[in-house]
Amino acid sequence: VIMRRDHTLFALWYKTYVENFRPEVKVISKGLLSAEWYRDKLRKDFPAMDWKEEYLNDKEYIKWIIKNYGKQQSVYITPAAAAELDKEFFSRYEIIPYGLVEKVVEKDMETEMGNILSETIEKYKYRGSYNTSEHYDYFARDFITLYAEAYERIGTHFLRDNNSEDAQKMYRRAIDFSPEFPGPYANLAYLYWQEKNFNKAVEFYRRSIELLKDKMAQFTRKEAFKRKLARKYNNLGAVYEKKYRMERENRYFNNALESYNNAIRYDRNFSRPYFNLGVLYWNRDWGKAAENFRLAAKFDPSNRDALKYYNLALQNAQNLRKSP
Repeated sequence: VIMRRDHTLFALWYKTYVENFRPEVKVISKGLLSAEWYRDKLRKDFPAMDWKEEYLNDKEYIKWIIKNYGKQQSVYITPAAAAELDKEFFSRYEIIPYGLVEKVVEKDMETEMGNILSETIEKYKYRGSYNTSEHYDYFARDFITLYAEAYERIGTHFLRDNNSEDAQKMYRRAIDFSPEFPGPYANLAYLYWQEKNFNKAVEFYRRSIELLKDKMAQFTRKEAFKRKLARKYNNLGAVYEKKYRMERENRYFNNALESYNNAIRYDRNFSRPYFNLGVLYWNRDWGKAAENFRLAAKFDPSNRDALKYYNLALQNAQNLRKSP
């Protein structure tokens, strides 16, 4: 098990070294792998593993462990540790939610995905609605968040398998554990969008945005939060635009316009809201439609539709100016 955060790492070290629980499990600290003294300790503690002698930084060492021992025995990694590795490396592996960690499996290996998910849920059996605001004595705040994140990951895995019913259950369990966790609200909003329950989609996207802003206010470095907010505002705008197309009420047009502009305000290089603004202005203001398609193509040159619709909107705008 490869770990990064101290509160989970120390908990497992206590179980392993003090209580001698499951001594065959190798609990590895990502942050210490660059230290020679720590690698010496691992060689002594787990002599059966043929530890690499040459110097590697912690990230390269984790890749080496996964590559060399993934076929011999199960390798698990916490999401915090996995997030620091490059996506190209993980493209060769299936990352499967497994409780508070993720199981790393080579893509060519036969794996019963359903069984792993079922086993995960049994290990972390749901026992009621516990959350940080009302049950401080049940889990420490950091651990409640980890449980919420775990349920969200399982929900997303179900969603990728087109199992929206179980995905929704997992997202709601995540919210039960941590009502201030923004991710599950956005995922539920997406599910409501699929079900054409647009009012609920709006409600949950707005709640996700509020919580994400609250979380961003706690940090000095805000760029990652701004990118997430841009994408959530863009999705909210798409819901309002759908309501406008269905009901033809100008308030929904204005809601969509405001949401797309908010997306751009938080990430000016994000191409999608420019494209969506071009669509929103189509047949309504050809000049603004053309300008937004131009910007969409500028920030995403691979989007051929943006360039095509820019030319069409520009031609329509020019024809309109020429007409008597």
